[in-house]
Amino acid sequence: MATSDKIRVGVIRGGIGPEYNISLETGSYVLSHIPRDKYRPIDILIDRDGCWHQNGIPFSPDALRDYVDIVFNSLHGSDGEDGRIQKFLEKLAIPFIGSDSLSSAMTGNKRSAKERLSAIGYKTPKYTVLQNLGTHLEGKERLDHIRRKAMEVFKKMNGPWIVKPILGSATTHTYLVTTFAELISILDHVSEMFSEILVEEYIEGREVAAALLEGYRNESHYVIPPHEVVRGEKDNTPGPKPLSLHRVYVIGKNREQKDKIEEMTRHIHREFGLTDFSLVEYIITPREEIYVLEVDSVPVMGKGAAMHTLLESIGLGEAEFIDHLISRNLS
Repeated sequence: MATSDKIRVGVIRGGIGPEYNISLETGSYVLSHIPRDKYRPIDILIDRDGCWHQNGIPFSPDALRDYVDIVFNSLHGSDGEDGRIQKFLEKLAIPFIGSDSLSSAMTGNKRSAKERLSAIGYKTPKYTVLQNLGTHLEGKERLDHIRRKAMEVFKKMNGPWIVKPILGSATTHTYLVTTFAELISILDHVSEMFSEILVEEYIEGREVAAALLEGYRNESHYVIPPHEVVRGEKDNTPGPKPLSLHRVYVIGKNREQKDKIEEMTRHIHREFGLTDFSLVEYIITPREEIYVLEVDSVPVMGKGAAMHTLLESIGLGEAEFIDHLISRNLS
C-alpha cells in the first residue's frame, strides 16, 4: 500500500498538565508500534504551553482534520481523561479510539467515578476531596491552612491514607501516607500541581487489575484474566517516580473469585458507557471483600506499565492491540 493510501493515525500526546511525561511515553510507544503496512502515524504533540504540533510543525488544532483520519488519544490527566479532548474531537467529527466525552468525564474524575460505583452497588474506599488547597496563600499562612485541612482528614478517616489528584490514571502522583506529618508534607507538594486532591482510606489487601477489550476473540466484552499487582517499596519522594513500580502475575487458583472479577469488570464497563477499552483496579481484602479503586478508559503504555504484562499473558502483541483498537473505529 502506498504511503499516500494509508490511513493517517494521529497520536495525541503531551499536554499542559503534570502528567506530560507519562503522556509522552504512552504516545511514543503507540507511535512506534502502529503497524506501518496499514497506517501512517502522525505525531500530534501538545507542548507544555498548549501549542499543537504535527510531526514537529506547529498548527492550529482546528485544522486537525486536515492531517489525520483517526485519533489515538494518549493524553493523561486533565484534557486527556476528563472528556475535554474527546468533546473537541466530537466537535470536529474526527473518529477516535476510546470512550466518548460523557463517559470519559465520569471515569476520569475519581469523585464522579466513586459516586457511580457506589450507585451501582460496589464498595470503594472512604474518601474526601480537597479543593484549591492553599493556592491563594503563601508561607506560614499556607502551611497553617494545609495543616487544618489535614486535621479534617485525620478526624474523618484513620490512617494510612492514599493521596492522589482527582484526575488521571498514572501512579506518578499517587502517595501512600502513614503519618500526620507526612500527610501535611504530601498535601503541600501535590497542591502545587493540582487544584483538586482526593484523600482516601488505605485498604489493606491484594491489588488486582483487569482489562477489557471490546470485540476481541469473538466476544463483545473480552476480559483479560485478572492479574495481581505487587508494588515496590513505598516512594513518597516529591516529584515524578518511575512507572516500573510493580510486577504483575495471574491471580491465584480461585476460579470463583476470578470469574467474579471478570463479571464485575464487564458490568462496570457497560454501566459507565465505556467503549473499546477499560482497565479496572481492585483491592481484595483478607476477608475476601472486593473494593473498586479506579476505572481507567485510556491505556497507559509507557515503560513498566501493567498493560504490557496483561497483553503478554494472552499472547496479544502491542502492535496487534493497537491495530485492534484502530480498526474497530474505521467502519
